[in-house]
Amino acid sequence: MIHPLLIFSRIKHLGLFCFWRALSIVNALVPKNNKSVVFISFPDMSDNASAFYNYLIDNHPGRYEITWLVSSNISAVPNQQSRILKKNSVRGLFGFFRAKFVFFTHGHFGSLQGSKDQVLVNLWHGMPLKKIGHYLDDVIVPHANYCICTSR
Repeated sequence: MIHPLLIFSRIKHLGLFCFWRALSIVNALVPKNNKSVVFISFPDMSDNASAFYNYLIDNHPGRYEITWLVSSNISAVPNQQSRILKKNSVRGLFGFFRAKFVFFTHGHFGSLQGSKDQVLVNLWHGMPLKKIGHYLDDVIVPHANYCICTSR
């Protein structure tokens, strides 16, 4: 006889898979704005995402519509060329769906896949990516088109 907790765990896993797959399909259907750039970092507005954000503001002012997706209650916009949305909100999710470029440091939305029209850039730094991606069974490395980091 199969243990009830194992059955519950499998149903939960299947439910989450269906949820993320449905959101990935919606993401593929939403048209992308070629000027839209989204940043997601942990902690909010920090690390390599913050450095690249500052580069865009300093070197390409007004060229992109920049959105920070944050988890905390940050409300002060670091620059008038950008806006802040709560990551775990309908507006935050739609901001992600509309973005042509997404830069993140520690993942974005669980197992949500970027669409073929999006460029997802993982800005991790100095971490043992090979070890995380291949040797730990319970760690999901977020999907990205590019990974920019100091690790080999």
